[in-house]
Amino acid sequence: MNDAPEFDIIIIGATGYTAQLAIKHLTTHHKQLKLGLGARSLTKLDDMKHKLDVPSHVQSISIPDLSVYSIELENIVKRSKVVLSMAGPYALYGLSVATACVKMGVHFVDINGEGPSYYINLVKQLSYKAAQTNSILIPSTGLDSLPSDMAVYKSVQTLRDNGVYADINYSHNSFGGLIKGFSGGTISSLLTMFDKTSYAHMKSFNDDVWSLAPEAPSDRASVQNGEKLIYYDNTVQKWGTPWLLGPHNVRVVYRSAALLPQLYSKTFKYTETLSSTSFLQALIRGVLMAIGGFLFAAFPWFRWALSKVAPNSGSGPTPEQDAACRLVVNNTTKTVDGHIAHTTVTGKGHAGYSLTGVMCSEVALLLAKNTTNKQGGVYTPASALGTSLIEELEKYGEFKFTTKVIN
Repeated sequence: MNDAPEFDIIIIGATGYTAQLAIKHLTTHHKQLKLGLGARSLTKLDDMKHKLDVPSHVQSISIPDLSVYSIELENIVKRSKVVLSMAGPYALYGLSVATACVKMGVHFVDINGEGPSYYINLVKQLSYKAAQTNSILIPSTGLDSLPSDMAVYKSVQTLRDNGVYADINYSHNSFGGLIKGFSGGTISSLLTMFDKTSYAHMKSFNDDVWSLAPEAPSDRASVQNGEKLIYYDNTVQKWGTPWLLGPHNVRVVYRSAALLPQLYSKTFKYTETLSSTSFLQALIRGVLMAIGGFLFAAFPWFRWALSKVAPNSGSGPTPEQDAACRLVVNNTTKTVDGHIAHTTVTGKGHAGYSLTGVMCSEVALLLAKNTTNKQGGVYTPASALGTSLIEELEKYGEFKFTTKVIN
């Protein structure tokens, strides 16, 4: 890390829709934070700062083209303890920022959901160098994939805290709540991920739940993708289906299990579904997901057509739509000897936008405070920050984690 850096956090891509929500959270709840905001257009950035009533001491930073690596980018990131990268699509603009941070020994956070086109490259290309420079990278700290990761972690840790040390062989998250509206940036990232990933590579990534994990030891459980079209969750007594974010979230959770093998155990297995109100709704959703996933992956013309009707980047749900949303995640985790932990995670707001702004901000803040004792490397929220992150998220009223153990 740098000696006495100028900033605690620099946000790259600060004029984006979700970035503005992160800025609002940080300037409201962490007024003493030394914050820098980076964007390509300083005019657009200054207009945004005026609209959000950002304090005058928050500095504007002109950033270069992120599609290529540059010394200018190095000189920017080294001014901060942590860089919160919110400029997507990450397949186009993410790796250069992460690489600069690793080279300069700066911590890095992002909100990507682009496993096969970006995250896997982050792990393969930067893990070794990050360990050398003591740079901690925590990708996927928004709706992809922090709620999934921390719900499982909370159940597993609660079992261990209650003296249950048997191996875990089942964990399942069911996502519910109300979500309205999508941002242009989200759709752009999704389209770019498919454009930058061949069908064969996408299939290979999705077939192996350990795709994002470190190299597998010989005694790790061999678990392949076992997604079903529809699924009945006995815990919440609702039908569920695979959903858009599921494949990425599942692989991030398995990365946590690989990075924390003594906690999760090598028999760990995990699945995730989107909760439905009826069998018919689940069936319709499952069929649409299967058809939509195939069209996205196999046909560029379908992605092109969608890009023509998608919202523009920088747009997103209205404040009223966001305020009406809720996040609900129900986790059930079981051990081989029959112990069960139930964890419910709730949040007030749109999980993909206002709550993502809170989640990624709090991850970045904990790194800026040197909360973790980890050496440099590519981590998940659970494996890097654990219980301290849950405690921070609960401070502001947006999140609540509740767990009970059944013997």
